Amino acid sequence: MSPKLAAVLLTLAASSLAGAAEAHAYLESAAPAVDGMSAPPAEIRITFSEEVVTKFSGLTLKNGAGKKVAVGKPKAGADKSVLIVPVKAKLAPGPYDVEWFCVSADTHRMKGHYRFTVR
Repeated sequence: MSPKLAAVLLTLAASSLAGAAEAHAYLESAAPAVDGMSAPPAEIRITFSEEVVTKFSGLTLKNGAGKKVAVGKPKAGADKSVLIVPVKAKLAPGPYDVEWFCVSADTHRMKGHYRFTVR
């Protein structure tokens, strides 16, 4: 292999790795919606910008007083970028905070939060 060809291949490999290293799973949408109003949900669905590893992803749900609300085991949607978490109790009217965390397929750990209100 010529030194010039080797340099081109090395540059291509490095640039493709750099793009992969910058990838992270970000929240794209949620149900109940971010800052939205909802009837008491049976589950929380979060759609991320890329696939997540369900085994290492989940959320904590807290009511307006900061008390944790029981949720079930997370599962993946048909599209592995969707995380579905059952809500074990019927939620009373008021604000709720969702603190989510996920590990994307490229092993980056991300976290964030949002609020919704049950009417």
